[in-house]
Amino acid sequence: TLLAILLNAGNALADDLLTMVFDKTTIKVDGKDENARMYYVLIGKNNKLEDGTILQLTQLMDDPDHYGLGSGQFQLDQSNGELTIFWESNDPNEVGQEEHVRIHDGSSKNRRVLETTSHDDEPQVGQKQAVRLIDYRSLPNWAREACRPYILESLPPAERLRLAREDAARRELELEIWMRYYRDSERWYKHSLEILNVQ
Repeated sequence: TLLAILLNAGNALADDLLTMVFDKTTIKVDGKDENARMYYVLIGKNNKLEDGTILQLTQLMDDPDHYGLGSGQFQLDQSNGELTIFWESNDPNEVGQEEHVRIHDGSSKNRRVLETTSHDDEPQVGQKQAVRLIDYRSLPNWAREACRPYILESLPPAERLRLAREDAARRELELEIWMRYYRDSERWYKHSLEILNVQ
């Protein structure tokens, strides 16, 4: 489940989470094509991937300190591989774009090909992009941190409360360890001064 993923439970593979990494991606920056890493993360509802939130995470290869995040809502018909995405606009005064994607099987078990069959941005229609399905936990840290608030938001109230309690217990333990280390360091410092004074 999503909760197990957030808690880093062993071998947790959620039925309501799908993560893809694109094989090759270039994006326009100041009119030039730049190589980038791009991921899609689909966060489902009620332990299913029929609908929910989709995130697009992008990072330039030569700029590891920054990343782009796009979000929207998706509907997925797993019987025919039809993915409909309603992308949110970065401008609150504009309407987002609608995209329809057909998911084809790829060359191996974990590979897929995404074909854009319809898009409000016409030039994108017909594009095919190769992706690989990966375990969410293999995402880089920056990507998991960016996804975390969206996963939290999608959890039922009871699971959200449980996670909050787990986080509080973890922080309390970390504080206790730090205080113990501080007290031990203080004792060692005083003991060292006593030895120096004796000498």
